[in-house]
Amino acid sequence: MTRLFLISMFLAVVWLAAAPPPILVTLGAPQTVVTRHPKMGIHTSMTDEVEAWKIKKNYEMVREMGAPYVVEFFPWAYIENQKGEFDWEHADAMVDHARQQGLTVIARLGFVPPWARPEGTSTSYLDSDRYGDFGDFAAAFAEHYKGRVEHLIIWNEPNVNFEWGQRPPGPAAYTELLNVAYTRAREKNPAVKILAGALAPNLAPPGGTSRSATRSTERSSPSRSTDSCSVADRSRPSTIARASSERKLSRLPCMTRRLPSRRTNI
Repeated sequence: MTRLFLISMFLAVVWLAAAPPPILVTLGAPQTVVTRHPKMGIHTSMTDEVEAWKIKKNYEMVREMGAPYVVEFFPWAYIENQKGEFDWEHADAMVDHARQQGLTVIARLGFVPPWARPEGTSTSYLDSDRYGDFGDFAAAFAEHYKGRVEHLIIWNEPNVNFEWGQRPPGPAAYTELLNVAYTRAREKNPAVKILAGALAPNLAPPGGTSRSATRSTERSSPSRSTDSCSVADRSRPSTIARASSERKLSRLPCMTRRLPSRRTNI
């Protein structure tokens, strides 16, 4: 046993000695996006990336392709794992690297922490009596990133049961949540722009997405609680203009985020 332990220790020392040194990652010099498409944005996904060089490289590639905007997901549960205790380290890294590349960050907020939902529920489940907790988080986020992140998307595709805690979509409830987040965030940063969460295309099976819920969400006057809206478009590029008209979203300046198509014919 002692011999085996000594051999293991020796191999560990050899491995550590032979391992390459960690990559030193700095923000680098400030960059500017050169583009012919100043309204183009990319929904990146650096939320779970732990290596700083990969975060930086991804944002470099966004800049190089000429997209001035990125939408990035900032999970509530990652930042406020306990009520009132905030860990901004990883979120700061994403924001700092994106801004250094000359990108405008649009933050999508969601993903309910365990302490804010009943045991056994999904991360998209939030009771109305917890809307105030989410409002507190939106306020803390708006204050922490004042001057750095000026656009917040509240939730995602709330007309789909998967994104609404495996419950039937609730347009009135989402509008209430939106109003709470809008009010609290604006208290801390009056300049922050609040965007309504993107509505999903109605392609889910019966019970998965409600067309009536989609229409009801649109009729709930989101402009009273938002400055704009976001659109999840999985269709052909030409389809978005028609979809905006059909869903009566053309009255608001919408942020469109391109998503992989889930159907070959829409």
